[in-house]
Amino acid sequence: MLILPAAAALVGCSGSEPDETAAMDSGGVETTASNDISGYMSAEARDVGCAIVTDFAKSRMEKADRPVVLTDTSKSGFDMPAEEADLLFAYLVDGENGDPESVGIRQRAGAFLTLTKESAIEQCGELTALHRARSHTPDPDEEFPPVSPDGLFYEYETIVLSIPLVDLDRGKAFMWYGDGCGPLCGGTGIEIHTRQPDGSWQRTDYQGLSIS
Repeated sequence: MLILPAAAALVGCSGSEPDETAAMDSGGVETTASNDISGYMSAEARDVGCAIVTDFAKSRMEKADRPVVLTDTSKSGFDMPAEEADLLFAYLVDGENGDPESVGIRQRAGAFLTLTKESAIEQCGELTALHRARSHTPDPDEEFPPVSPDGLFYEYETIVLSIPLVDLDRGKAFMWYGDGCGPLCGGTGIEIHTRQPDGSWQRTDYQGLSIS
């Protein structure tokens, strides 16, 4: 797995820990009194997030040239340390000058990690239906996907999605996306959607984190 330069820079940064008493939320994510993520967990934010992830999954499956296994971060073994999430969101929100120790950044990162521990497939009704109708079911005896005759691609593609973190105040949404299409084909990153003047949400950017 090759870490892209932007992500490598993020992983390489470090900062001091705040002097706050921490607790665990229901998703197992460390929280503090100043790390209130409730604004990102509202019913409206979840409805927008579910619509985004469902539309994205539907589009990817329609464009795929082979069967697709649709799964989510809660089932894929996804795990990102809180410090890394803080660094990531400092960069995503404020660029190279972002402060990973700011309250706003930590709130976004904490909400993002909480959402990755929830099942998008189970929480989003239309995505549940899409998964049931179109997701490929691998042979349970397969340790790895079968490889094409040329050895370049898997016979089916696997995509991993999260419930997006929706920032209603800023009109931005951030969704974890992972793709596995071959032994040396695939990657991970953050899909970024932006609210448009007409109220719709459109994909506007992508921050790659790794490629294989």
